[in-house]
Order: sequence, then C-alpha cells, then structure tokens
Amino acid sequence: MNLKPITYNLKPNDGFTLIETLIYGLLVSGMILISIIFSLEVSEGSQRARAYQEVQHNARMAVARIVQEIRAANDLNASDSIFGTSSGRLSLAHDDAGNNPTIFDVSGEALRISRAGVATTTLTSDLVRVTGLTFTNLSVSNRTKNIRISLTVEHLNPDNISIYAASTTMESSAVIRNKSDLP
Repeated sequence: MNLKPITYNLKPNDGFTLIETLIYGLLVSGMILISIIFSLEVSEGSQRARAYQEVQHNARMAVARIVQEIRAANDLNASDSIFGTSSGRLSLAHDDAGNNPTIFDVSGEALRISRAGVATTTLTSDLVRVTGLTFTNLSVSNRTKNIRISLTVEHLNPDNISIYAASTTMESSAVIRNKSDLP
C-alpha cells in the first residue's frame, strides 16, 4: 500500500490578494462616481428644460392672446399706444363698452391686459419676467390696420444659476378685422 503523506496548505488559493482587492474597490468606486455624475447631469438637464418650457409657454400664450384681441378689436387707439420701444403699449377700441379700451402693457416685469380701464389681468406667470414688449404699427392708411408684436420673456433667475437661464423672443403680427368693414 502506497500512502501519501498528508500536507496542510497554509495559503488557500481561493482568496484575493490586497492588490486585487484595491483594484476591484477602485473599479467599483469609479462606476459609482460615474453613475452619480450621470444622474446629476440628467437632473440638471431636466431643470433646464423645465425653465425653457415655462418661458416658451408664457410667451406663446401671451402672443396668442394679443393676436386674438387685435383681431377682435374694431379700431386702434394710436394716440394712446406706444410703438417702437421695448416698453410698448397697445390700446385697442371695441364697440362693447366693457372692453373699451383694451390695453396691453408691462407692469412690474409682467405682461398685463386691462379692459375699460378697470379690470387688469396678468398674462404671464410669476416664474418669468417680460424684458421686452414692442408693438410696431404696420398699418397702411385707410386700408389695413396691422400690428407687429415682439415679446421677450426670461425665466426668473435671482441667484444667477446657469440652469435657469432661459429666454425667448416671440414675434407675430395681426390685422384688426373691423366688423363694420365686412360684407
């Protein structure tokens, strides 16, 4: 009978060395760091998109409302309007006494509409400010009464954080459709 002596292995082969453990730890730490940075970038992009959407929505809705009111008006109160400046004012005449005059202007960085000199409504949200409202009279005498609107809106950014820096300028034009001129 052939007996083999029993040997004891004092160093097991199925463990990790200190260097291997450090390398694996660094790899795992690197992957965690990359995933955290990626998550922060996605979050920042989402906040930037929300700020831009807020600015776009406010500008779009305000310009659409101004165009709607111009088309519904009967005449333009040119003497009460301010054309060609970034702090413009537009005064529209209506047959309805409850809407006469309808005035668009900027007050405290908010776009507002007032009807008959008493009812004032803010058209923009508290999250944005209007930095420019320019009306241009493109009317052809005794033919059409055409008004161009240029509205610049910025997202409020009191702490000057770059992700909230969103701004847009919307332009449109509309013709007063005097109902008495229609057949």
